[in-house]
Amino acid sequence: MDTWFKLPYVGSDVFRGLRASGVDYEKGMGFRFTSSTNLERATAIISEAIREPVEIESEAVVKGKGRKCFICGEPKVEEESDGTVCDDCMKGEDAYSLYVLKFSDLMNEV
Repeated sequence: MDTWFKLPYVGSDVFRGLRASGVDYEKGMGFRFTSSTNLERATAIISEAIREPVEIESEAVVKGKGRKCFICGEPKVEEESDGTVCDDCMKGEDAYSLYVLKFSDLMNEV
Protein backbone atom coordinates (compact mmCIF):
# COMPACT_ATOMS: atom_id res chain seq x y z
CA MET A 1 0.00 0.00 0.00
CA ASP A 2 1.16 3.50 -0.87
CA THR A 3 4.36 2.09 -2.37
CA TRP A 4 5.25 2.49 -6.03
CA PHE A 5 5.84 -0.71 -7.99
CA LYS A 6 6.49 -1.56 -11.61
CA LEU A 7 4.87 -4.15 -13.82
CA PRO A 8 6.00 -5.54 -17.14
CA TYR A 9 4.04 -4.28 -20.13
CA VAL A 10 0.50 -5.54 -19.51
CA GLY A 11 -1.46 -4.01 -22.37
CA SER A 12 -3.96 -1.20 -22.57
CA ASP A 13 -6.96 -3.25 -21.37
CA VAL A 14 -5.14 -4.25 -18.18
CA PHE A 15 -3.89 -0.70 -17.67
CA ARG A 16 -7.42 0.71 -18.02
CA GLY A 17 -8.75 -1.95 -15.64
CA LEU A 18 -6.15 -1.06 -13.02
CA ARG A 19 -6.88 2.64 -13.33
CA ALA A 20 -10.63 1.93 -13.06
CA SER A 21 -9.87 -0.02 -9.88
CA GLY A 22 -8.34 3.09 -8.34
CA VAL A 23 -4.68 2.18 -8.85
CA ASP A 24 -2.50 5.27 -9.18
CA TYR A 25 -0.06 5.48 -12.09
CA GLU A 26 2.74 7.90 -12.69
CA LYS A 27 5.18 7.62 -15.58
CA GLY A 28 8.63 6.82 -14.27
CA MET A 29 7.28 5.69 -10.90
CA GLY A 30 4.89 2.93 -11.90
CA PHE A 31 1.74 1.87 -10.08
CA ARG A 32 0.58 2.37 -6.49
CA PHE A 33 -2.29 1.03 -4.41
CA THR A 34 -3.91 3.60 -2.14
CA SER A 35 -6.78 3.60 0.33
CA SER A 36 -9.18 4.28 -2.55
CA THR A 37 -8.00 1.25 -4.57
CA ASN A 38 -10.36 -1.70 -4.96
CA LEU A 39 -7.67 -4.18 -3.85
CA GLU A 40 -9.61 -7.32 -4.67
CA ARG A 41 -10.30 -6.20 -8.22
CA ALA A 42 -6.80 -4.78 -8.80
CA THR A 43 -4.99 -7.90 -7.56
CA ALA A 44 -7.27 -10.10 -9.68
CA ILE A 45 -6.44 -8.03 -12.76
CA ILE A 46 -2.68 -8.22 -12.10
CA SER A 47 -2.82 -11.94 -11.27
CA GLU A 48 -4.58 -12.66 -14.55
CA ALA A 49 -2.20 -10.44 -16.54
CA ILE A 50 1.03 -11.93 -15.18
CA ARG A 51 -0.42 -15.43 -14.70
CA GLU A 52 0.73 -15.62 -11.09
CA PRO A 53 -1.17 -15.12 -7.84
CA VAL A 54 -0.74 -11.69 -6.29
CA GLU A 55 -1.18 -10.87 -2.62
CA ILE A 56 -0.97 -7.57 -0.78
CA GLU A 57 1.15 -7.60 2.36
CA SER A 58 0.44 -5.17 5.12
CA GLU A 59 3.67 -3.65 6.42
CA ALA A 60 2.50 -4.35 9.93
CA VAL A 61 2.35 -8.05 9.09
CA VAL A 62 5.78 -8.30 7.49
CA LYS A 63 8.25 -9.16 10.23
CA GLY A 64 11.03 -6.64 10.55
CA LYS A 65 9.18 -3.94 8.68
CA GLY A 66 7.66 -1.09 10.54
CA ARG A 67 6.93 2.40 9.43
CA LYS A 68 9.12 3.87 6.75
CA CYS A 69 11.66 6.61 7.30
CA PHE A 70 10.23 9.92 6.13
CA ILE A 71 13.53 10.92 4.50
CA CYS A 72 14.92 7.80 2.81
CA GLY A 73 11.77 5.65 2.64
CA GLU A 74 13.49 2.58 4.00
CA PRO A 75 11.63 0.43 6.54
CA LYS A 76 12.47 1.43 10.07
CA VAL A 77 14.02 -1.33 12.15
CA GLU A 78 12.80 -0.31 15.58
CA GLU A 79 9.08 -1.01 15.94
CA GLU A 80 8.90 0.82 19.27
CA SER A 81 10.30 4.07 17.93
CA ASP A 82 7.92 7.04 17.86
CA GLY A 83 10.10 8.94 15.40
CA THR A 84 9.59 9.25 11.67
CA VAL A 85 13.27 9.40 10.68
CA CYS A 86 15.58 6.38 10.86
CA ASP A 87 18.80 6.46 12.86
CA ASP A 88 20.99 6.49 9.74
CA CYS A 89 19.29 9.59 8.33
CA MET A 90 19.20 11.25 11.74
CA LYS A 91 23.00 10.92 11.99
CA GLY A 92 23.49 12.92 8.80
CA GLU A 93 24.43 16.57 9.12
CA ASP A 94 21.71 17.54 6.65
CA ALA A 95 18.85 15.57 8.24
CA TYR A 96 16.76 18.62 9.01
CA SER A 97 17.23 20.09 5.50
CA LEU A 98 16.29 16.78 3.88
CA TYR A 99 13.24 16.51 6.12
CA VAL A 100 12.09 20.01 5.15
CA LEU A 101 12.65 19.33 1.43
CA LYS A 102 10.70 16.07 1.60
CA PHE A 103 7.85 17.77 3.44
CA SER A 104 7.84 20.61 0.92
CA ASP A 105 7.66 18.10 -1.96
CA LEU A 106 4.69 16.38 -0.35
CA MET A 107 2.90 19.70 0.11
CA ASN A 108 3.46 20.53 -3.57
CA GLU A 109 1.76 17.24 -4.57
CA VAL A 110 -1.45 18.33 -2.86
